[in-house]
Amino acid sequence: MLLSLIWIFTQLLLQIRGQTWHEFEGHCYTILSVKNNFDTCKYSCQQYGAYILELEAELELQFVRTLIDGSTDQYWVGLDFNNSTQKFYWDRDGQEPLSSMWMTSEPNLSGRCVRLATEAQAGTSSGANTFLLGDHYCTSSYRVICEKNVDMMEAVNYREIITSAANRCPMVTYPTRSKLHCARNCSKNKFCIGFQYNDRTQACTPYRFTTSCATPQISPLSMYIMEYARC
Repeated sequence: MLLSLIWIFTQLLLQIRGQTWHEFEGHCYTILSVKNNFDTCKYSCQQYGAYILELEAELELQFVRTLIDGSTDQYWVGLDFNNSTQKFYWDRDGQEPLSSMWMTSEPNLSGRCVRLATEAQAGTSSGANTFLLGDHYCTSSYRVICEKNVDMMEAVNYREIITSAANRCPMVTYPTRSKLHCARNCSKNKFCIGFQYNDRTQACTPYRFTTSCATPQISPLSMYIMEYARC
């Protein structure tokens, strides 16, 4: 009886906690188990405050492959088809995917949606087991990888770190995303994004740290770090 109650409690706890999220360079990823058509999968990701996977760089694709390595499933990605140009573009930033991300002879416009699949699954001549992009019918049923940015996570703290531009160099450690860096004193269980507040304009904007500290400064300003809970 006790073991049964423990099992029930554990299952409820897992449901409350929801999906398992994986972190990579300031983004969070989760894989939904249910297969559905593209539109349904897109809606499912939105229920988690996320969007369908968008691959901005080759390194991101390599990371995603580690999550699905050995899988026999295929996964929708967030590419939209433009009838005017007859090309696919990422839904959020409007950019084309890197040509190296496509399978051989893809896109061939056999469908108006795109999934991540191995060339063996797609039946290409190479028959390789590397996950790449290939277009397909939007009504097909595949799994989906949902993604959300660090700034979609809950903010857990907002604190001033320096009040003068002269001290910004020692803070720079490693990039959390292309143009932003994390403060050296941020804890390991939080994401960090830098902000600058301009007293004259009363505006708070993301601050683009550079390793050379060559970024122009507007004075007077205060430097802030917004901390976010990890995935």
